[in-house]
Amino acid sequence: AAQGERVASVSFGSGFDRSSQSRFEVDPANPDDWTSVVESLKVNGGLPNRIIHVSAVGDPPRRVRRRSAADLAVHTEVVDQGSLLMMLQALMMLSQPIELFVVTSGACAVGAEPVTQPQRAMLHGAARVVPREATTITTQVIDIDHVSGELGERAIDALMGEIAARATNGVVALRDGRRWVSELQPITLPPAAISPWRHGGCYLITGGLGG
Repeated sequence: AAQGERVASVSFGSGFDRSSQSRFEVDPANPDDWTSVVESLKVNGGLPNRIIHVSAVGDPPRRVRRRSAADLAVHTEVVDQGSLLMMLQALMMLSQPIELFVVTSGACAVGAEPVTQPQRAMLHGAARVVPREATTITTQVIDIDHVSGELGERAIDALMGEIAARATNGVVALRDGRRWVSELQPITLPPAAISPWRHGGCYLITGGLGG
């Protein structure tokens, strides 16, 4: 954080707890806990204008890695994506602009490298949809080099530099000191043999975040 900026941290546990005005613990998938965090920050005049979500960085917990791929996906859905979605629902009650940076590792492939944590792409999808449902929230997805253990100083400097730049590329991959940006290329699909839409049918489309 820059000099003079206030920083609040949220870690994961069994339920809501506040050890100080800027340190919280929540059940990541409990929406009430995230609402309590937002309300506590409002009371103390410390509502965020920039949020960095980093739960999906590095290796998953050892107890999860020893299980099946299905268990790994459930962990990501409940803890990583669950915390992101529950936090966003609490933030959507606010009217002030917020910059959200969703940081992952192992969720993108650059060149011929393998995708080591494909289940984390769930967070990318959620983050990219958010601005369509909450116009006060802008998002940036950053996938960094996947490492076991703590991040090195070089990786942290690259990540902080990307956040400080406030780019609007959507999804960025930081690899070995280089910055890669994803782009969508249009393709032409053949016409469907059978339309999925029924003539005169009635369809309801809802937003995943309540929008």
